[in-house]
Amino acid sequence: MNTDAPPLPPPPVQRRPRFPLWVAFTIVTAAVCIAAIVMRHRHSGDGTGFDYYGQWVGKEAPDFTLTDQDGKPEQLSALRGAVVLMTFGFTHCPNVCPTTLANLAAIHNALPPREQGRVRVLFITVDPARDTPKAMKDYVGFFSPSFAGLTGSEDDIAKVAKKYGVYYEAEFQDSQVAANYYTINHSPYIYLVDPQGRYALIYDNDKLTDHARMTRDIEHILQTAE
Repeated sequence: MNTDAPPLPPPPVQRRPRFPLWVAFTIVTAAVCIAAIVMRHRHSGDGTGFDYYGQWVGKEAPDFTLTDQDGKPEQLSALRGAVVLMTFGFTHCPNVCPTTLANLAAIHNALPPREQGRVRVLFITVDPARDTPKAMKDYVGFFSPSFAGLTGSEDDIAKVAKKYGVYYEAEFQDSQVAANYYTINHSPYIYLVDPQGRYALIYDNDKLTDHARMTRDIEHILQTAE
């Protein structure tokens, strides 16, 4: 007599419940949209989602007072209500400074007339020994009569440069010392201060060639300040 027990039936197959394709598609789409929004806000830095061309900084702009091309004091905090574009350089600069100012003039001119009056461009010297108010007036006036050229004592300039993390250093050659001819290596950045007095954006010099994107940043900051 066969006493072997009959074989047990195979265990039931555990099948995972299926989601309809439209549900899966909706979940994936939502995840992609949320990720895009998060990344956009991270890039903008200011929480508006605007995709700035410059690098967002968003902190209170250090105040300073220097001497303008007419020999009058110019204080940064007195320019509240305007967008201020600042750059550092010197009038004997062979290439970077004139190119920077030419680009800033083109960007300024590309703005609507109403907004041009709400944008100030400051050219701050790193060579106060040679860049007197008169020298600054002749230099910046060539690019735009609305530009301001700022100078001061060596100590004044050093303090402002330090506040904005600007590097500069004179470079001499032995044959040039007697003639008082030298060049200055310096940071080529452009700093944007918004109408609330925040140091908002910083640009690499090479970004200035895209005038349309620079003006887009400026117009957006002016609109959000209204």
